[in-house]
Amino acid sequence: MDKRSGGAIKLITNLIFVLSGVYILIKGLYYNQFGMAVLGPVTFLFLLIPPVGQKLLRIELDWRFHVLIVLFCFLAFSLGTALDWYERFPFFNFFVHGLSGVLFTMVGYCIYGLIKKQGIARIKSDWLLQLAFAFCFSMMIAVMWEIGEFAGYLITGHDSQHTETTGVFDTMYDIIACVLGSILMTIDYALYSKKGWRSFFIKTLEQFYKLNMR
Repeated sequence: MDKRSGGAIKLITNLIFVLSGVYILIKGLYYNQFGMAVLGPVTFLFLLIPPVGQKLLRIELDWRFHVLIVLFCFLAFSLGTALDWYERFPFFNFFVHGLSGVLFTMVGYCIYGLIKKQGIARIKSDWLLQLAFAFCFSMMIAVMWEIGEFAGYLITGHDSQHTETTGVFDTMYDIIACVLGSILMTIDYALYSKKGWRSFFIKTLEQFYKLNMR
């Protein structure tokens, strides 16, 4: 796909995300749910993650990575938190946490590459060490995520983990989903390293390496 087509997909993704924020705001005001209404404008802040991340880390992200980040924020925050899909659809929470495992394992691969400063020609040279680093990074994020949710409960009283009822089950459920997502991504990377399999996620990683480790 050429750069122009990728830019169009990126623009459409951003537009859908903005419209979701407007919808959340209007719905919250219409039903006098001001807590929901406030989350509408908050949604817009998530669009700052890719550009701010690029600025602070001095990296470049192509349209694929941008779309993955925005899509994840849309699912996790707009639908899951603001519109309460985590409670309305039992398996949605598992799916989003599984996707977080995929995404943060990818981020782990990128961080490893930035630390080692490897060019694209050496991306497969120490694939097993890369795989272990990326998997452990994703697991660290999963634990920090749950700690953050628990801290949010202590500070705001919003019990997203159902701490007072099934807190242990909910936390383990989320972590296991993230583990499964990370495993899928590590298998995907292993197939790429050994068999040359190139999924959408692998193409995204390759492009990251090309842009940032020439």
